[in-house]
Amino acid sequence: MLPFRHSTYVKEARLVASNALSIGAQSCLRGVLLIVMLSLVTGCSQTPTHQESAPTPAAKAAVVDLTVDDSGGHVKHFTLPFQSGMTVLDVMNEAHNNANGIQFVYHPTSGNPATFFLDSIDGVANQGGGAKSRNWIYRVNSKLGDRSFGVCKVAASVQISWKFDIYDPNEQASPGACQ
Repeated sequence: MLPFRHSTYVKEARLVASNALSIGAQSCLRGVLLIVMLSLVTGCSQTPTHQESAPTPAAKAAVVDLTVDDSGGHVKHFTLPFQSGMTVLDVMNEAHNNANGIQFVYHPTSGNPATFFLDSIDGVANQGGGAKSRNWIYRVNSKLGDRSFGVCKVAASVQISWKFDIYDPNEQASPGACQ
């Protein structure tokens, strides 16, 4: 920093201010001069200001929930990653790949996924036809599926449930269950 005399600069500034400006302008000029003088005294150092924005929370990943209930006291719950275009079959495959996953068997009556039929989950097999026979029945958001689980597309955040139960012929399949 170069040596200078504060009093000389202040006196010259006051003289100029008093001769040329009105009283209101003089007080404004004094404020400006005070700021200039403080800058000179501190060596014109300024600490840069940096405002950090708060981190935004990560977007919540889309998921789908799956519950498998064999009606014998064994219930498994899964919260699985959702991907656009998923079917109930895709969700079951994700659950199968889970550490405590499910084992399931299905068969197509043709090569078309629209004809896929679930045979068993975790060794519990359908009992076939009959008024008291239990079979695996799936629902999406509590609505009975209206097509094969191989083509029933689901949305994010849905609840899919498979229950080993007696089919109620009076229960209507819900067109809104699948997309």
